[in-house]
Amino acid sequence: MKIGLFDKSLKRKFYDVLSVISLIVSFVLIFFDIPSKYKVQSGGIFVGLLIVIYLYMWITANRAKKMNIKINSSNVEIREGDIFQEDGLKVIAFDEYLDTDASRIKGVVTGHSINGQYIRNVCEDISALDARMEENAHLNRHIYAIRPRESGMKEKSFLLGTIHQEGEYLLMAFARLDRDNRSFLYMKDYARCLIRMWNECDIIYQGEDIVLPLLGAGLTRFKNNDRITEQELLELILWTFRTSHFRIGASAKLKIVLTKETLERINLCAIGEQFAE
Repeated sequence: MKIGLFDKSLKRKFYDVLSVISLIVSFVLIFFDIPSKYKVQSGGIFVGLLIVIYLYMWITANRAKKMNIKINSSNVEIREGDIFQEDGLKVIAFDEYLDTDASRIKGVVTGHSINGQYIRNVCEDISALDARMEENAHLNRHIYAIRPRESGMKEKSFLLGTIHQEGEYLLMAFARLDRDNRSFLYMKDYARCLIRMWNECDIIYQGEDIVLPLLGAGLTRFKNNDRITEQELLELILWTFRTSHFRIGASAKLKIVLTKETLERINLCAIGEQFAE
C-alpha cells in the first residue's frame, strides 16, 4: 500500500470526518437519552463504526486514480494518462539545445522518452522543425550559451523553461547536458525551469487545457540530490504553479498525466491536503 495505515494526511482527513460525526451525535443526544444498560453496547458500536469508516477511507485513498483540486481558482487534475491522447497544449521536455536527433543523444531524447515519441510519431519533418526553431525570435532572445559540439549537432543552448510552440505542442528546454551528452539538473535549475515554464505558458495561453507529464521523472539525473522522489517532483510542480502569475481559465484545466506505475507511487491524499483551498 502506497499510503500507510497511519499516514498523517489520512489521519487529519479522518479527524475532519470525526468532528462532523461527533457534532451530529452530540446534537442527537440532546433529544434522545440512551438507557444505561445499552450505553456500553452503543459505545462499542460507535467505536466499531469509526474503525470501519477509517479503514474505508484508507482503502479508498490507496485505490484513488484521480485527484481534482483548485490552485488559485485554477482547476487542476492529476491522473493516469497518455499525453499524446490529451486535448490541449502539451508540454514536451527536451534538453537545453532542443536536440531532435534521438540516435546521437544519451540524454532526454531517446526512443522511449516522451520527446523521442514526439520526434518519431508526431513530427513529420525534423529538418523543417529545426529550421523553425533556428529562426524563432523568441528562442533567440533566450539563449543561455553557444558551445562547440560534435559535427552536425546544435550549438545554441537555451534558458531552461524556454518554450518553442509547434501547434498544440510546447517544446521546452528542460535539462542540461554534460560532456557525454547525459541529461542532468540541479534542484535549483529545476525550480527555475518550472517558474520560467509557467511564465512562457502565460504568454502563449489562450484558454486551452495545459497538459504536463511528471517533469523530471524520466532519465534526468539530479545532481547532489539522488533521492528526490516522484512525490516531491509533483509537489514542486504544483507549488511553483501556485506561486506563479499564470492562471487557467474557468472552462479549462491544468492536467498532469502520469504513467500507471508512477501513479501507484503517488500519495494523492497528501496532495489534496496540501493544496486544498
